[in-house]
Amino acid sequence: MLRNRLKPTTLVTCLLVVIGSLRPIAGQSHVTLMRKSEQVETIRTDWHRPLPMWSGGMLLSVEVNQTREPILWAVDRKGSHQQIQFAIPGASHVVVKGLAGGEDGTVVLHGSTYDDSSRGGSFLAIIAPDRTKKTIVRLVPFYPRVATVAPDDVIWMIGYDDARKQHNVLKRFDRNGNIISTSDLRARGRLSADANEESTLRASSDRVGWLTNTYEYVEFSLEGNEINRFHGPPWHPSIPLRTTFAINDRDEVFAAVNQPTQPEPILWRLDRSKREWLPVDADSQGLSGSSLMLGLDGEDLVIYAGSVRGSTIIRFNFLSVN
Repeated sequence: MLRNRLKPTTLVTCLLVVIGSLRPIAGQSHVTLMRKSEQVETIRTDWHRPLPMWSGGMLLSVEVNQTREPILWAVDRKGSHQQIQFAIPGASHVVVKGLAGGEDGTVVLHGSTYDDSSRGGSFLAIIAPDRTKKTIVRLVPFYPRVATVAPDDVIWMIGYDDARKQHNVLKRFDRNGNIISTSDLRARGRLSADANEESTLRASSDRVGWLTNTYEYVEFSLEGNEINRFHGPPWHPSIPLRTTFAINDRDEVFAAVNQPTQPEPILWRLDRSKREWLPVDADSQGLSGSSLMLGLDGEDLVIYAGSVRGSTIIRFNFLSVN
């Protein structure tokens, strides 16, 4: 019998530091960011994967997972909180493994399900902006690891095809859950051929980017064709707690690595012309090695700083660039 491994929920009142994106300064080999504003927000999460993320103009998180009815949260730019309860008919145990948001407010999630006899499966769920309609697609023998929503409303997923024993399989779906295309991606995994476990998938206005678990960065056109491939940032420390990347509609790409023993997160920005990653300098006040880059919202880089500062929303003007 499958045991319910529900973790205690953590209600974290945290500091969201919004850092304005800047261009590289001429003659310098690094990028400098300046603090734009601060906002105290409550992230409801158990801090297990999937981690909170900024996607589709929303802060998305999973508060209750690995249960019959997981609870999700969506927080919009105005700070409005929306609780989303999710269940799948016939499933006694649902594990949400990934989230993504569309600009119209659609929430996409994927994961695994089990019934009372412990038979498992995988799913894609599409929750409409008004939350009244939930489309559930059963994906077995495909098991997705990451997902994102492209600006043309196409849902991208990369995962494992158990029928063919094939890793790094890209599947694209329309908003109704109908399959559009399937293709095998060329990638090298950390310990095996699996490059998608703990990888990150994000979309901009004209492309989709994938940071593999070996930190290789690959970009695709909206039609699903590879258009760019870059070596990953020169990561340090050697064993990061977590890695994330973000891309905006100007195709600016940031990557971050977190390690609690470091005084602050390590940030990099992709220089496309030089095909290299430039280190990022930022006002690190309030940040720590456990701070999490949530994503890009327009030209704002959104970072979870992890400070407990009460319930007041605090905003700051731009500071000067060092």
